[in-house]
Amino acid sequence: MESQTRTISVTGHASAPAVPDIATAQLSIETLAGTVEEAFARSGRTLDSLRDALHAAGVEPRDIATTDRSLRAERKWRDGHDDGLLGYVARGTVRVTLRSLPDAAGVLQSAIAAGGEQARLEGFSLEVSDPTSVRAQAREAAWRDAHSRASQLASAAGVTLGNVLRIDEGAAGGGLPPIAFARVASAPQADGAIQAGEQEIQVSLSVSWSVD
Repeated sequence: MESQTRTISVTGHASAPAVPDIATAQLSIETLAGTVEEAFARSGRTLDSLRDALHAAGVEPRDIATTDRSLRAERKWRDGHDDGLLGYVARGTVRVTLRSLPDAAGVLQSAIAAGGEQARLEGFSLEVSDPTSVRAQAREAAWRDAHSRASQLASAAGVTLGNVLRIDEGAAGGGLPPIAFARVASAPQADGAIQAGEQEIQVSLSVSWSVD
């Protein structure tokens, strides 16, 4: 009968700092008109004006994507009762990637101004365009943390660490891919400046060793 392999399994956690270098914004427009055709036409013209402003500000076509076009009937309500059809609301959303943070606030202001009263900034986030090297640093630190934990447990148990049997990588605290967590608010400030702040790339490694 084969003896069962004795193991020690731990999870090491670590993070590494990264400074965001790009921004992603969600710009939306809504237009109300009496017919479906006019609602779509108005929303199309407004979206074209918004996109033209982005292009004029130097945003490349590859960084502008239409993510939503929708239409709904808008009804009039009075004292909780349906008072008939008011018109149709056409909605459009554009996702834009801004690769120059110093220019980002001005670009967004120009685009929203071009869209007029129908335009809204609905979402804004800062990202690290290439977190590969920072994630590698976090991974190495997570390995050291796992090894330190396992060594301490082995010493306390009076055994010696043997070969590594298994390594699983995930985000710190869960099994999702590593993600960045912002340390500071990542929205345009009141004075128009965007503060990049710092993010943490977090990684966890679950490691199993045989013990002798």
